[in-house]
Amino acid sequence: MNESERMQFLSETLRGRRPLIPRDGIPDAGATVQNVLQTFEVCARISRELSTTALGAYIISMCMEPSDVLCVEVLQREFAPKRAQRVVPLLETIGALQRAAELLAALFEEPWYREHLREVHNNVQEVMIGYSDSGKDGGRITSAWELYLCQERLAQTAQKYGVHLRFFHGRGGTVGRGGGPQHLAIMSQPPDTINKYLRVTIQGEVIQQDFGMPALADRTLETYTTAVLRQELMPFRNVQPKWRLVMDRMSQVSCERYRAIVYKRPDFVQYYRHATPEPELGILNIGSRPQKRREGGVETLRAIPWVFSWSQNRLQLPVWLGLGDAIEDIFERGDGDELGIMYKEWPFFRSFMDLIEMVLAKADAHIAAKYDEVLVPDGPMHAIGAELRRLLQHTITLVMRVSGSRRLLDNDRPQQRAIDARRPWLTPMNLAQVRALKLMRACSSENKEPDAVVTDLFVISVKALAAGLQNTG
Repeated sequence: MNESERMQFLSETLRGRRPLIPRDGIPDAGATVQNVLQTFEVCARISRELSTTALGAYIISMCMEPSDVLCVEVLQREFAPKRAQRVVPLLETIGALQRAAELLAALFEEPWYREHLREVHNNVQEVMIGYSDSGKDGGRITSAWELYLCQERLAQTAQKYGVHLRFFHGRGGTVGRGGGPQHLAIMSQPPDTINKYLRVTIQGEVIQQDFGMPALADRTLETYTTAVLRQELMPFRNVQPKWRLVMDRMSQVSCERYRAIVYKRPDFVQYYRHATPEPELGILNIGSRPQKRREGGVETLRAIPWVFSWSQNRLQLPVWLGLGDAIEDIFERGDGDELGIMYKEWPFFRSFMDLIEMVLAKADAHIAAKYDEVLVPDGPMHAIGAELRRLLQHTITLVMRVSGSRRLLDNDRPQQRAIDARRPWLTPMNLAQVRALKLMRACSSENKEPDAVVTDLFVISVKALAAGLQNTG
């Protein structure tokens, strides 16, 4: 079926009373189908026997079409929970973010779905937006801008149909996955998107950093509450049309440059797997999912190990690649002064640039070069590393030109001092990791198990670097 046919079939099924799935199951269904049906059966049983609120949202990962949402509603109806879970589309890629308003409008145009929202969920629609895969898909600036525009468009769509919209922010710990100081993140959201409500993922090392002790937890919750109140109560400064044009242009240039290197260089993925510890991350007991979806190119990699690996070798590539070209393009067009005004007057742009500057302060081209020297085989892949390190230095120069800093983080001296204090302790860990990786890969090439001491050295180096760098997960 095409999308129109799927929507018609699912709508008719939801409006009717005839069961779709035989009560004794589907005899010839494969393991995947049986697993899906058993999952819905368990969810329904929990709702009936424990509590109607025992399970919260049913989140649809990689949601692309409105029929994805109705499919879940049909399956919930088939197994008759006492109260249906709210179904939350998760918009993860650049394309999904750009088409989000059409997806939501199609759902709100469906009479059964609108009535279901009113009767079961108090006319509230929740939407989850993903920072990780959108960043891997198009680079950080394109991801940030498309997330901003998506929230604006969704808020307008919900307002048009009289639906109360809530956003669930799927942030990670690293800036490349939407991390960073939450106060800045909340204050930089578009108007009418917080609505006295904030839901956000807290993952990885951020749990310990923000909630590891009672006093920390109190402070973190106070920060969240204050930011939400300020965002609700303080007047918004209108985003100037010229600023939008500048961001559109920067997003376009940055995305083209990012994808030209990451997706179109035939040897890029091979270089990435040599120059970072990504292939070895599977031995760590961290992460809730496998490090890649399947064999193949960049699109098969999960966003968490993608960003984490680049932080370990100190190149921090997902955060800045393409940004330098975008800034340079704006200066060449004569709009460089506008960037300075945007940095001073627009919370979204200032927050974005400050986070980029913080990550760039943790990058180290010399350390990244050491990984290439020891781990990357001789040949054309070395040219990729040299180009990336040149682009890193070029981006640092241009970012400081926008922020007016003479040195990275001049506008955040406490953060600058903290990074300077940790840097001498990080370098030995990087050198130890390079040595461990070289030994482990030598054993792998000979089909031998590495010595336990070497494996322990690698694991300790990974954890030490993550703790020292922060914003890595």
